[in-house]
Amino acid sequence: MIITTKITPGIDGVAKQSKSLDNYIGLGHSPRDKFGRIMKLPDTLIPVYFEVYTEVPETELGAVTDLVKSDPLEAKKRLGCAIVARYHGDKTAQEERQWFEHVFSRREAPPDTPELELEAAATTAFEIVRRFFGDQKSNSEIRRLFQQGSVTLNSQKITNPLEDVVPAEGDVFKVGKRVWFKLKLSSKEE
Repeated sequence: MIITTKITPGIDGVAKQSKSLDNYIGLGHSPRDKFGRIMKLPDTLIPVYFEVYTEVPETELGAVTDLVKSDPLEAKKRLGCAIVARYHGDKTAQEERQWFEHVFSRREAPPDTPELELEAAATTAFEIVRRFFGDQKSNSEIRRLFQQGSVTLNSQKITNPLEDVVPAEGDVFKVGKRVWFKLKLSSKEE
């Protein structure tokens, strides 16, 4: 049996979907990655992706094109839900949409933000971020994140890695576009 389909452009809107170009949405991607990659899609490709990758009837594709013209962000969210629901179920699709809106539209820390336990003693912002990442990032990578303005504490950008921080319960660090962690103060046993 042979199954054929249209060759669609990748999420960059330039070349065909390719793993080597990392411009594809793969079956093996998590629901969050699928939804996030769809949100990077150029507006012009939304109707094509609806046609090829969802089970939306052809009679409704005209409405999709109209929605793209009037509200492309909503069209992408619906596309994301349709694709995630197809492979992971409706509940997961709605959860991913809510997560996206919570994090990117409202710019809030996600509800599943990991916690880093610290003592309530003053330290540097660098030390806190380094402790969170452990061996995952080198000291020079962490310094670059600060220099690039990719680190915030409670939505305030920190560019000096040596800035003093007095940890407070519930402080939220954001590193880059997709990494958050909250501070949890440890209680000293006497």
